[in-house]
This record gives sequence, C-alpha cells and structure tokens, in this order.
Amino acid sequence: MIRLPYEAVADITVNGSFLASLHCSPGELDELAYGFLVSEGILKDPAALKGLVVEGTRICAQIEGVDTSRLRLSLVSGCGRGVSIGSLDELMDCASKINLGFTVKLAELRQLVKDFARHSILERESRGLHFAALAAASPAPSSGQFPFTAQDIGRHNAIDRVVGKCLLSGGDPCSMVLFTSGRLSLDMVAKAIRCGIPIAVALSVPTKGAVDLAARFHLCIVGSGKGAKPIIYSGLMRIEGAGAEECGDGGVAQEE
Repeated sequence: MIRLPYEAVADITVNGSFLASLHCSPGELDELAYGFLVSEGILKDPAALKGLVVEGTRICAQIEGVDTSRLRLSLVSGCGRGVSIGSLDELMDCASKINLGFTVKLAELRQLVKDFARHSILERESRGLHFAALAAASPAPSSGQFPFTAQDIGRHNAIDRVVGKCLLSGGDPCSMVLFTSGRLSLDMVAKAIRCGIPIAVALSVPTKGAVDLAARFHLCIVGSGKGAKPIIYSGLMRIEGAGAEECGDGGVAQEE
C-alpha cells in the first residue's frame, strides 16, 4: 500500500518581519529553518542567531545584523514550491569557505552513489519524497557512510534539512559530499556554495547554469542516472583517479 506524503506550509519570520512560506513536509522544522537560513546566505555567522523558535508551522528567527528589508524573495524551479532569498551577487563572499584540497577517490564515490541511489529510490517509490544526504569525508567515505540524511516533498527543502541537521549536530558540511535525489539547478548549487560544500552529487543531469556556476567556485558536480556510472561535469580534480571517460558531454566545465 502506497503511503501518500503529508504537506505543510511553514512561515518564516526574521526579526519580526515575514520572510518566506515554505511548502514542505511537516516535522523537524528547526532543522529545515536553520539549513534554509544558512544556505540562502541570511545566517552567515552562527553566533548571530539569537533565537530560533518553532510553534506549529510558524518559525521565528532572531538574527543580529540582518536587514530584512534588503532580502529579495524569488520562486525557483522544483517540487514543493522552491523559494530562494539570497542573491547570486554575494556568492563571492563565500568562496573562501570551499576547501580547495578536498578530494574523494573515484571507487569510493561510485560505491556511495550506488548506496544513495538504492536508499533514495526506495523512499521515492514508497512515499513520494525527495532524499538528501551528506557523506563524511574524513576518514575516507565508505559504503553506507551517510551520517546525515533528510527527506521532504521538495528537493530544495531536503537539502536545507540535511544541512540544518548537520550543523545543529556539530557537523561540518565543508568536509562532506552532498547527495540529492533531485536535479541540481543553479539555485541549488548556490546553496551548496554558501554552505561550503565541495562536491554535490545528483541522481539526474544538472542544468547548464548549475555546472557553469559550480566551475567558477571549484565545486565538483556529479550526475548519475539512478545509480549508473557517475558523470563528472565540473571539478574533475576533486575525484582521485577520474579521467576523460568520467566526464560529461563536451568535457568538464572550465574553471576560472
């Protein structure tokens, strides 16, 4: 019997001002909100967060030094009515967060992709949800090593949830590999950049804008069709042992 997914609308306010409504799965809204605030560039310093209160589907955040009148909201592609607040213009401030020396061995990446695909396909077939995970990189990733996982009706939300869960648990996404069951679009890559994530893997083909943006920030983008052989679209130097045969059509995007 198929279990239909539940849906909720969570309203986020920052410093008393309405910020956004997120169409999402119910539950663990503190993790969703924290990841959203970080991945959209609103919360740049954890010390600036003076309060995060969840009452039902109302989320109230108090963040020091944030001028809510300057935040611009835009709707983006994706299930669950994706919402994007942060501007792409401010991404250069996040460039230093990405560890240029971070690498993963090709054989380990292949195994992780297979493991993630197996889990995410089961989730989507049984509950119709998007799945996201962060794989530890130190020690080296191994089969099934996903310390942080999350699911949601929206692919953007699933990423925000897993980032929030990681950060609230004391983890560091700057030394982890992000996996998502949804397509990687430009706005999702922007989220990864703001979080300092060096490698992002999707069980789909990324958009051209996502690959071009990733290349500018030395972020490795990997696509895979439901656990098939990983295809590297940018950041080839981050995958040890990878060569031209692992590159997408037209080769890897040139990095600046």
